[in-house]
Amino acid sequence: MATSSVEICNQALVSLGATEITALNEDTINAVLCNRLYEDTRDFVLRQHPWNSALAEQSGLSNTGTTPAIRYDYQFVLPADPYCLRVLRVETNDSGSVGTEIDHEVRGRNLYANESTVNILFIKRITDINNFDAMLVRAIADRLAYLLAFPITRSAETQAAMLGQYQNSLNEAMAIDSQEGTPDTLVNNDLLEFRIRA
Repeated sequence: MATSSVEICNQALVSLGATEITALNEDTINAVLCNRLYEDTRDFVLRQHPWNSALAEQSGLSNTGTTPAIRYDYQFVLPADPYCLRVLRVETNDSGSVGTEIDHEVRGRNLYANESTVNILFIKRITDINNFDAMLVRAIADRLAYLLAFPITRSAETQAAMLGQYQNSLNEAMAIDSQEGTPDTLVNNDLLEFRIRA
C-alpha cells in the first residue's frame, strides 16, 4: 500500500501509462501537475463519505461570542487541528440533552446553532498516508488519474475511462467502509402504519 503522497501520485500516473515521479517538487511536468492537484484531490475524496479512518469528534466547540443576525443564536469556530472538512453531526450538552442532535448550519469556517454548547462529529483532513485505508488510497489515486488524464494524454477517451475507474473504486471503497460498524436502522413509517392497521 502507498505510504506517501508521491506513491499515490505514481499509482495515478501508472494508470495513465505516464512517467512516474520521485518527488512532488521535482522539475517535471508530471510532478508539477501532481503537486498542484494532490491535496485538493485528497480533500475532495475525504469529503465524499464518512470514512472510518477520517472521523473525529470535538466537544465544547469554541463560541466566537458573536451573535448571528439571522436564524441562530450562537456562532462557533470549526476545528482547525485536525482540520474539519465536513460536519456530520452536531449534538448539545445544554438542558441535559446530551446526545441530542440539533438543528445547525455551516457557513464558511463557522457553525451556527441555537444551543450555547455543541459537540460535533466530523470528517478530518488526513495528511499522514499511513492512516489511510488501502481502498481509500486507491480511490484518491483514481480520482487523481482522472484529473491528470487530459493534461497528460490529451485524450478525452482516456479521461472518460479514468472517470469510470474512479467511480468504481469509490463505490467499492464506500461500500466496504460502511460495513465496519452497526448500520443505522431505517423505518418506513407508511409500512409500519399499514401493519398496525392490518
